[in-house]
Amino acid sequence: MQNTKEKDEKTEQIFQRRFQDLLLPIAIWFLALAGLTLLKAIGKWELSGYLAIVLFLIVPSLLEKSNEILGLSINLKREIKFLLFTSAISSISFVLLFLSVKKPVDIELFGIKIIKVFPQIPEVKELKWLIIFFLGVAVPEELFFRGFIQGRLNRFFGRKFEMFGVKFGYGLLIQSVLFMIVHLPQSLVPIRFLVFFPAVLFGILREKYNSIFPSAILHAIGNFFVMFITSS
Repeated sequence: MQNTKEKDEKTEQIFQRRFQDLLLPIAIWFLALAGLTLLKAIGKWELSGYLAIVLFLIVPSLLEKSNEILGLSINLKREIKFLLFTSAISSISFVLLFLSVKKPVDIELFGIKIIKVFPQIPEVKELKWLIIFFLGVAVPEELFFRGFIQGRLNRFFGRKFEMFGVKFGYGLLIQSVLFMIVHLPQSLVPIRFLVFFPAVLFGILREKYNSIFPSAILHAIGNFFVMFITSS
């Protein structure tokens, strides 16, 4: 009788763990994907930001109380250094592109047009986009994908692999695929599929620093950089 009770309790614990750490994050992601797809279909894409804030920021914060899982460890000195480093690299890259690209250039991959590069110097008023990208895009997306999803999947699958001193698990790759897919409703252009690769990089940063803040900084600066080197 005692063995049966212990077995039932163990089964319940396994189911609860599977639900909380695997099924629930993916269910919320699927809800976000369905919502974004619907908004695009009915021509209300301007509401996508509000949906993202609710599902990517508010819901994970209410469901997960562990700062370690969410990657909310912050080291101000580290974050400032990372901000200065990424800003310097992106600024140097922008200057080199600006000096070398005098007219729009199509970047292709396997004969498929990926992006049109034509750097333009941003006006001072456009610097507001850096703040918008950080608070309105990078933080919610990093909290949900690299924090909530990757953190809970790490707890479920563990981190069985290691490369260059960074431990990671299946959660790193799964969140990268989910991150790429959730960007497809906006437009099915080839560059959307390449979002997988920065997602992997963001995930590695989350594992290396046990924090989403370095990846959020890189995410925001990356979006800002791409905005001013591309031409529609």
